[in-house]
Amino acid sequence: MFRKHGRTSIRCPMQLRHQRLGFLEVVTKDISASGIFIGVQPQLDQSMLNQLRLGDMLEAQIESPDNESERVRLQVARLDKSGFALMFI
Repeated sequence: MFRKHGRTSIRCPMQLRHQRLGFLEVVTKDISASGIFIGVQPQLDQSMLNQLRLGDMLEAQIESPDNESERVRLQVARLDKSGFALMFI
């Protein structure tokens, strides 16, 4: 499959803030110039993940391996049984 932006597999801790769900502690699976993919993670309750909807807006604090952090805004772009994709906005 052709992708506009290449993906980099990287595991970085990230805290998401969702208006209805509150704070979610996740770890990235991969990152690109356009977004982030979060794979299914045991620490997230499946019922909580089922409440995510396409187009939902989130805020995130991303922490890199060298302890740098950045706050970003994201939108849910894809949901499937392997995880969910977030697009930078």
